[in-house]
Amino acid sequence: MTPAVSVVMAIRKHEPYLAEARKSVAAQTFTDFEMLEMDGERGLTVALNSGVRASRAPFIARMDADDV
Repeated sequence: MTPAVSVVMAIRKHEPYLAEARKSVAAQTFTDFEMLEMDGERGLTVALNSGVRASRAPFIARMDADDV
């Protein structure tokens, strides 16, 4: 089944905040989404573009690894 939204998150040097960010997404009342965590080691733009290409949903949401 295709999700309604793809949440794309680039991860680089945010390990202390990552668990809280994941919990924040999982706690949303809207549940028809896929979470794409991309390796940001090669750069933010490269990681986000990779996430967009990998997404299956018609809508894309962007989240930083240190967001709640």
